[in-house]
Amino acid sequence: MKRFTFAKILCIAALTALLLPVAKADDAEKLEPGAGLQGLWQVVAMEMGGVELPEKKIENMWMLVKGDKISLNGDENNLQPYETDAAAKPNAMDVTMDNGDVVKAIYELDGDILKICYAQSTRLPRPASFDTEDTKYMCLTLKHAPAVGFLDVADRAIASLLHPASE
Repeated sequence: MKRFTFAKILCIAALTALLLPVAKADDAEKLEPGAGLQGLWQVVAMEMGGVELPEKKIENMWMLVKGDKISLNGDENNLQPYETDAAAKPNAMDVTMDNGDVVKAIYELDGDILKICYAQSTRLPRPASFDTEDTKYMCLTLKHAPAVGFLDVADRAIASLLHPASE
């Protein structure tokens, strides 16, 4: 029987802790409000005042949700606290900016597609719908970025620790 070293056991525990929060968006939303929003999202469409922005303007736009923080520019160093209310119809989201202002938004999660609509000014009320025609609201449609094989890499790492190749 092979013996595990402390480093191997610690590595397995760390990888397990990383993998436990992984769940399908549909299931995660039932467990904890905002849980299905976790991860990196690519903006695939953006509309302001009823006008859709050209693809060229949004092709490098990302949003990052990490724990109870969100970055509307995808920058991990610029995360803002947020709260969700999945009981509200439509679902509500409040993002608190560094200066204390609160951006009031609505969101809709459908599998790996997320729609967020928010006011371009914190003085405006929360949007009532995703329609931006004749308003000062902005709506984003985002697609959840794939994990780029992370689970495959993690599975292989755990397997190699549990069943090291004999030499």
